[in-house]
Amino acid sequence: MKNSNLLIALLTTSAIVLACLLALGGAPKASRADVLASSTDFQLLTSSSTPGQPDMLNIIDCRDGLLLMYKLEGRHIHLINAFNLNPNLHMPRRP
Repeated sequence: MKNSNLLIALLTTSAIVLACLLALGGAPKASRADVLASSTDFQLLTSSSTPGQPDMLNIIDCRDGLLLMYKLEGRHIHLINAFNLNPNLHMPRRP
């Protein structure tokens, strides 16, 4: 009986601590993404993870299995990163 009361107290305390941590953590940050254009060869998407930050232009090259990420800053576009999607998505290469 004593052990079960101790276990209940421990679980209740853990639940309260976790609830407080979740409540103090705040709301999750919203992200957005919009599809600008899509075809069988490529897809253009814009995305932003935080309000007020410059948008990202994401280009998915379906022919070569590449994801190109660009940062838009005013009138300039900067390539941030390029990912090869073939190993991750097992995309077959088209002739």
